[in-house]
This record gives sequence, C-alpha cells and structure tokens, in this order.
Amino acid sequence: MFIAYLFLMLAGALGAGTLILRVVGLTDRFAFSELCALGFALGVGAIGWATFFLAAYGSMSTLSLSMALGLMVPGLVLLVSAFRNQNLKCDSEPEPFLSTFSTVRVALGIGIALVLGGDLLEGLAPPADADSLAYHFNLPKAILAEGRLVPIYQAMEGTIPLLLQMTYLVALGTGGESTMTLWTMVTGWGCSAMVYVTSRRYLCLDWSLAVTLVFLTTPAVVYGAGSGQIEVRNAMFVLSALLLVAEARRTAALRYTIIAGVAAGLFMASKYTGLIFAFACGCMVLLQRRWLIHGVFYSVALLAVGIQWYVWNYLNTGDPIFPLLYGLAEYRPQAIWDADIHAVYKSGITEKPLAVNLFWFFGYPLKATLDAHPVFESLRVGFGPMALVLLPFSCVGLWLYRRGLWRHPLFVFAGACLIAYMIWFFVGPSQRLRHLLPLYPLLLICFAVAAVRAASWVPMIALPLKVACAAVIGIQLAGVAVFMGNYLVYHISGEDDEAFLIRNVSEYSAVIAVRPHLDASDRVLVSNRQLVYHIDAPVFYANEMQQAVVAIHPKATNPRKLWEQLRTQNITHGLLPFSLEPSDAEGKRITWRNYFLMAMRLLELKCLVVIEKASAAKMVSRTLPALGSSITEFSLTKLTPETCPYTDSG
Repeated sequence: MFIAYLFLMLAGALGAGTLILRVVGLTDRFAFSELCALGFALGVGAIGWATFFLAAYGSMSTLSLSMALGLMVPGLVLLVSAFRNQNLKCDSEPEPFLSTFSTVRVALGIGIALVLGGDLLEGLAPPADADSLAYHFNLPKAILAEGRLVPIYQAMEGTIPLLLQMTYLVALGTGGESTMTLWTMVTGWGCSAMVYVTSRRYLCLDWSLAVTLVFLTTPAVVYGAGSGQIEVRNAMFVLSALLLVAEARRTAALRYTIIAGVAAGLFMASKYTGLIFAFACGCMVLLQRRWLIHGVFYSVALLAVGIQWYVWNYLNTGDPIFPLLYGLAEYRPQAIWDADIHAVYKSGITEKPLAVNLFWFFGYPLKATLDAHPVFESLRVGFGPMALVLLPFSCVGLWLYRRGLWRHPLFVFAGACLIAYMIWFFVGPSQRLRHLLPLYPLLLICFAVAAVRAASWVPMIALPLKVACAAVIGIQLAGVAVFMGNYLVYHISGEDDEAFLIRNVSEYSAVIAVRPHLDASDRVLVSNRQLVYHIDAPVFYANEMQQAVVAIHPKATNPRKLWEQLRTQNITHGLLPFSLEPSDAEGKRITWRNYFLMAMRLLELKCLVVIEKASAAKMVSRTLPALGSSITEFSLTKLTPETCPYTDSG
C-alpha cells in the first residue's frame, strides 16, 4: 500500500507543477524532459505549500491528505499532452562543445543507475540519519500526533520554515514511514533531474551525463539526498528559479519571472537561507530590460509562496525569524526565551574558524575543501574535488569567451551564486560547507561549461580534462559504494530493523531499554536528539541551546524552576543522558553538568525516581564503524509529584 501512496504523491507533484506552468503559458516552452523536471520541482513545493494550510486548520486525516493529492493529479493530462506533442524543442539548443565515444555514454549511464540503485537501498531501510530523526521526520510525526500545526518553540529545528517537512508529513500521514523514506529518495532524484536538464541546455549528452553523475556522487549529496535533510531539495528550487530567470532575460517574457519568483519562494519557505537566495535571484531579475515590472512581479510571486511560515512565526513568537531578532522584536509570552538562553544559543550557532575578511572570502572554498576541520564537514558532507579539478580548465574557457560572458545565459547562475555566497560568508553565523549545497549545482554547471568550452577551442587539454573528470568520478563512486554497503548488508543479510538501528543510530539501545516502561499516556523528556523519532510515547525534546521551555542550558541552576517547567509541559518521565549516581556529582566528565546537578537535587528531594538504567553505544560514524564508539549511561526517571516538596509550594 505504501507504494500506491508514493505514486499518488509523484502524480500529484507532477500534476500540480505542470498545472502551474500551464497557468502562465509555459508548458509549450520547454522540452518534455525539462517540463517533467521543472514541473516536479514546482509540484513538490506545491504539496508543501498546500499542506501548511491543511495542517493549520487541523485537516490532516489520511482521507483529507489523499484528497488534496488527488486534486493535483489531473494536471498530468497536460503532461501527457506535451509528451504526445513531439515537436516540442528546447528554446536553447545544446551546444555540442565536445563529443565522446558511445562507450563512455554507456559507462556514465551504468554509473548513474548504480547510484540510483544504492539510493533505493537506503530508501527501503529504516531512517537512521541524526538530523532527520531529530526534526526533519520527527516534526511531521509530532504534528500528525497533535492533529494540527502547533508551534514548537525550538530554535533552528522547530520554529523555522518547514515547507519540505510538510511534504514528509503527507507521505507519513498517508502511506507511513516507508512512503516517507522513499519520497525523500525520489525528491533527491528530482534535483539530479534538474541538474541533467540544465546541463543539457549547454552541453552535449555525454558531458551532461558526466555532470549529473558527479553531482549524484558528491559526498554531501550522497549523505543528504536519501535522508530527510533539505539542502538537496532546495538545490532543486535554486536551479528551477535561475533556469527561469535566464529564460526571462533572453526572451523578456514576464511569465518566466513570475514562476522564478515561485521557485525562489519555495526555497524561502524551506529554510532561512532561502532569504539570501531570494535576494540574490532578485538581483539577477533586475538585469531584465524592463527591470522594474519584472522585479515587482518577482517579488509578489516570491512573497505569495514563501511568506506563510514567517507570518506563522510572527503570530506565535513575535519574531518572523525566531529567535534571530531577540532584543529587537517584542516576543509573545508563550515564546519562552530570555537573555541567558539567547547567549547560549548565539555561542552555539556561531561556527567560524576562519576570519571574516576578503582574504578568506576567496580562500574559504579551497580551505573548506581540503581541510578536515569539524566545522567545515568537508570529509563527510563536502563537495569533493571536482570544482578544484575543473577550475584551471574553466579559467581558460572564461578567458577565451570573456567578450561573451555578459550575454551568456549562465551569467545569471554565476551572478546569483556569487551574491548569495558573499552574503552567507560575511553575514551568516556558520561556515559549514553543507549549507552552501543549494548553490553547488550552479557552480558545477558553470565550471563544466567553461571547461568544455576551453577543450573545444584548445584540443590539447581535452584528454587531461577527461582523465581528471574520470578520476574524480571513480573516487566518488568508491565513496558511494562504501556508504551504500551498509544498506546492502541490511537487505541481503536478513537483518531485522532493530538490529540495523542499533548499528546505525547512536545510543539507540536506550530506546529499547525504556520502551517497556512507557505508553501513550506518558510524556518523556529526551535530551539526545537522534532518539526522539523512534520513541513511541509522546516526546518533549529538551536541547540545552535551542529552547528555554525546559531550561537545561549551562546557565540554568535552579531545580525548583526545572521542576515547575517539567510539570507545566505535562512531562511524566525523563530519559537523562547520564547515570544518576551521587559519586558522579563531582565528576569532570559529565557533559551536562548543571543539568546533572539539578536532576540529582530532584532525586534527593524524591521528586524523581530512577526506574531503569541503560548503557548505549555512541558511534563516530555509521558508515565506518571501525572508527570506534563510546558508551553513554542513561537513566530513565519518573516524576513523583506526590512526594516532591516543590509540588505543594508551587
């Protein structure tokens, strides 16, 4: 049954996206492959956009979600009609810069098929990615359990734009977990389709396939495309928006700009960094001949699609980009946030090992690619070496084509990429390379087109370019094999889901240990983010720097206040990431020191009782278990208000 719901979502996305394009008269302006890729991207956004309103009004039954998808499906008639119309052509014919042998084409096709097969293995396995379990999948689960959209006062993971998570909600609410994991797989493929059709506009078939395979095997894409992480899906919106802006610049047709605003708005409704891209894309829109009217229509479409989550945040917290305007906005009483938690929050999200100056503005891409600094995450979720490999060839191509750069359609790709990167580097709080992933396809396509252009004009560099690209693809395919080997073992060995999760989710054994002690009437506080999704009972996630509803941050020292907050949130149990032993009170290895001391005080006052203890392995890497693991001690506690002195005093 979950397969049927997956196909219903696919049909709904393609139908909705095609209908959007038809409304503005663009279905006959694209080749069929482009129409499918672009329509799917817009349709994914349409599902998330519509689900926001269904969730806000509490209409989230399996029937209502299925009916909403069903209303989108008739748009497929337009897609079928386009398929039958064989005279559809791309407005801009691909430039055959450099051709290769058909055997290369076959090899590239096999490589793409193998990667997609690996993605399928991951899609059919239980979810194990920490970020996905913490909020990408857990928030839809929690909202479905609530029966309506509710504010979750949790910075970075709760009160944020959640458009893509709304599509996960639809998948989970109709076909269950398997539909949701397969849906994330398919939406990851959607971005690869956009990479291919965009490349195909400016490159021959072989090089388009090569660029697509490079993208598919990029470490950050391998890591994120099959999980609930949203950067790859946002890259799909970025490519869609700029492809349309490029066409608007070429034709001066307003309808391209309108849909570009829609695509940029979808990114804006998915993540705060979408605000940066919306501005960068808007700057490229202003390159039109009728820049004012184009800018107005772009802005209207952008806001119509992307503003709802910011309004939602404002209505519930007083801050449309909660909690970034703390001290400037007047916060709502229910948005529990104070100076102490804000100081902890700012120190936690500020991740800048490099100085913010002009030197490192240019040096960051090289540094972040080659340096294994934990903040960069260049090893696990980096972009690989392809950009550096293409750079010298691209420089040759840019120099040879320097007189025509301004007129080339990809100028808007490069311009938007540069502006967005500039704002991100100088203003953003983090230097994690992964956050730039939505821009990476722009860079990859621009570099590839310039490099192939150079090879067509200077034949002696053609062979080195091919060899270098083949080497990078080979290395990245090896990385894919290592990553997907874990899922292959799961499928061919007959391993059950529980054993798989023990191997792949840090500290999962704690979930197994506490499960017999909890039921649907309980509410358990959990401080380890990757555990919240798999706990069957209602969960309150207490993070030390992302929320102040239950204050456990380093500046929180009052056990009475902690008790009152626990009671206010109707918490009955706490899964604490330490062993509540008096001998550990002075232990220097306790990570959650003040949290531990407050819990110990509540234990001494008989406000808590320990009902279960567990040890669980915390692994360094689920892909490379040989890197080792450590042991975390857990205590499952139960609140005992009948014996707690704070109950009477409160």
